[in-house]
Amino acid sequence: MKIIVVRHASTAKNEAHIIQGWSDEPLSEKGIREAEALAEELKNVPIGAMYYSDIKRAAQTAEIIAKHHNVPYIASALLRERDVGCLVGTPSADIDWDNLPPDVETNASIMARAEEFIRSISKKYANESILVVTHADIGKAIRLHLTGKTINKTELLKKWSNACFEELGYNG
Repeated sequence: MKIIVVRHASTAKNEAHIIQGWSDEPLSEKGIREAEALAEELKNVPIGAMYYSDIKRAAQTAEIIAKHHNVPYIASALLRERDVGCLVGTPSADIDWDNLPPDVETNASIMARAEEFIRSISKKYANESILVVTHADIGKAIRLHLTGKTINKTELLKKWSNACFEELGYNG
């Protein structure tokens, strides 16, 4: 199975470097243009299904990409961004990543969601390519799981731009 992991396009809060977590932020005008360009880039990529986070910015990105594909288009809460609790609305530069509040979802929880998602699709789509529209931290967790690595601060702080994608293999 090949998994094409896409990070949603930009929102106004992405552009302002504000933490969004599970907040339902729509794509900005820039984000709509990014999603349209991404859709054009992916339009000839054969996929068996598309899964997306049920958070608005990922759903909007997926909807734009889906216009070029006649495949099942399925929302999954497993693909949501990290639940950042009380940090929603905080500038990312103001966060002490070494001392997160207790209501912020743990790295272990994010990895468990990534693993659960992969298990949920691996048999059904074993011989197909799946497109997954998600968020930065859960997208990184999916990549780490598929490459046999564990989630850690260094990996989480690596930049993964909006409206980018990565193709990964899985032989589960």
